[in-house]
Amino acid sequence: MMNLRRKLRTAILSVFLFSSLTLLFNSPALAVPIVFNLGYGGTVSYAGGNSAFMTTNGAVTSVGNGSTTLSIVGGDLDFATGNFIGGGATATGFENVYAAGGSVTIYGDVGSGSVLLMQADFADTATFACCSGSSPVLVSSFSGLLDIAYVDPTLAAALNFNNPPVGGSIAQVEIFFGASPTTSGTAFSGIQGGGAVAVTDTAAVPEPTTLLLLGSGMIAIGIWSRRLKGNPVQTKTK
Repeated sequence: MMNLRRKLRTAILSVFLFSSLTLLFNSPALAVPIVFNLGYGGTVSYAGGNSAFMTTNGAVTSVGNGSTTLSIVGGDLDFATGNFIGGGATATGFENVYAAGGSVTIYGDVGSGSVLLMQADFADTATFACCSGSSPVLVSSFSGLLDIAYVDPTLAAALNFNNPPVGGSIAQVEIFFGASPTTSGTAFSGIQGGGAVAVTDTAAVPEPTTLLLLGSGMIAIGIWSRRLKGNPVQTKTK
């Protein structure tokens, strides 16, 4: 009986240890930002109504993650939202909401010639907020969820950015502009006067199998401890 209990205890502890180690090695990584800094150049346009909000050929000058920064030669940004859904006034200006759709594509040279640095599509509704600051530079921001299809491996390694798995992953993006419209829904175009495209990769969620292993180990320990309470070990007397 003692040998059986000892074997049961060893098996339970082994399952618990294995599941704990599995969970440890599959634990979520800290989110890492990747920030493309925009220089002067390119255009921003929005025709109002159901038209998309777009910036084309915006100059991208560098990229960083808060601790490491790389210069980009000939960096180029193409950006477009989904169609306009609606908007409303805020304390500082207004907010326009856009449907899913549109994309962000960035090219540039970070040391090995001009290559595709990042490509992603907007996976959900997003918001364009206008306007903070003061004239003539009223800063706007666009924020929404991205389905990232590609990040350059060299760039990702240099910035400690987790490349998305095959099929893409959802990340938060916020694009700041240095030129803004002044009235909700009013058509405008202007020079892209600086700003940044900031993307944050999301932490991986533990796989269901990992959680199942950990849960089964804890349940087994609970059962074992209850059995011990119900069947105290008998001591031999001479």
